[in-house]
Amino acid sequence: MASDNRPETTRAEWWRADTATLHARKQELEVLKRRLDAEQNAILAEINNRGVRGCSGHSTLAAMVFEDFLVTDKEAGARADRVLALHPNVVVGGEVVPPLDRGRRGGGHDRGRSGRRDHPHPRPHPVHGS
Repeated sequence: MASDNRPETTRAEWWRADTATLHARKQELEVLKRRLDAEQNAILAEINNRGVRGCSGHSTLAAMVFEDFLVTDKEAGARADRVLALHPNVVVGGEVVPPLDRGRRGGGHDRGRSGRRDHPHPRPHPVHGS
């Protein structure tokens, strides 16, 4: 599926834009990035729930992200953690575990390439504590 989300101007033309236009466009692009990330996360969660990652030779969601998106091990683990924290997950036996509830349900902690948990416990924010 092709996308029409092309930049409005090329890099060489930004020097011509006024400051207000630059600030407006940077905000527009941030919103677009977040929407695309949210859509990709939902797709990854669905792939994970269907068990496709296991059938394709990937032992964990983090391993699939690492190999398919050519990101670092740390980035792959962070993306997988985010997907699993934000979307419901189906565990063995068919039980649906709501987002951010995995630590209380005891869903299996699958450790992948980096040793990261595939089903993270909710952790307090390092600065805010929540």
